[in-house]
Amino acid sequence: MIAAFDVDGTLIDFEGNPRPEIVNLYRWFEQHGYEMVVWSHAGVQHAKETCAKLGLTPSKTLHKNMWGGNQIYPDVAVDDLDLRIGKNMVKV
Repeated sequence: MIAAFDVDGTLIDFEGNPRPEIVNLYRWFEQHGYEMVVWSHAGVQHAKETCAKLGLTPSKTLHKNMWGGNQIYPDVAVDDLDLRIGKNMVKV
């Protein structure tokens, strides 16, 4: 099973501060055996740097525009927008 999380507006707010409730949700999925994917429209490097600051270790980091090319269809996708990129979308 795959859980995918957006960075800006989701894992962190738009001032760059962590959103603890969402980070805890990420950790819940990870603890329950999900493969973790993090993406950002700002790019892979931004996603990796944010994950490092938050102490998160996703198996994949993606640029938001790379969904189709990576053929990832998460079981759960978490974002601040309603993107419809997974089987189940959680808008936060």
